[in-house]
Amino acid sequence: MNKKHPKVALTEGNSAIATTLSLIWLEVDHCLCLWHIFQNTMKSIGH
Repeated sequence: MNKKHPKVALTEGNSAIATTLSLIWLEVDHCLCLWHIFQNTMKSIGH
């Protein structure tokens, strides 16, 4: 493998994923994907 790692990881805020990312890729910045958070919120409120 080429041993390249991502610089940024976008997630929808799942704390288990954030913890795993911080353990596996120490240098990766974790950012929240507002589009996914918005979509999940809309599903939760029934829109």
